[in-house]
Amino acid sequence: MTREVIIARNIKLVAKIEVSAKGNGSLRIANLDLKVFDGHADGVYYENEMLNVDFSDLDGDGKRELVISGIVCFTGDKGDEVLRREAVVIIYSLQSNLTFKQVYRNTDYRLD
Repeated sequence: MTREVIIARNIKLVAKIEVSAKGNGSLRIANLDLKVFDGHADGVYYENEMLNVDFSDLDGDGKRELVISGIVCFTGDKGDEVLRREAVVIIYSLQSNLTFKQVYRNTDYRLD
């Protein structure tokens, strides 16, 4: 799935989400390639299979930040028992060179 996202006046970026047959997938936009889809219980999966992807102007500067949020479930070796659930929020801000920079995270869990 490919969409154009309006980040700011006169700034449109192409966002592409690709999902594999194994239940994993990524969001590609600008310089980012983030694992936002994981429905395969292989030690870690996302509740409802996909993290939330939002573009919102959080600081009122006229540019929309990329906000990734959701619940990450950590499972045992067999993948049938959830050992821990963690709410994650990661925010990326568009820089003047049209690349995204991470500006906030509440977790050590990595999407890249």
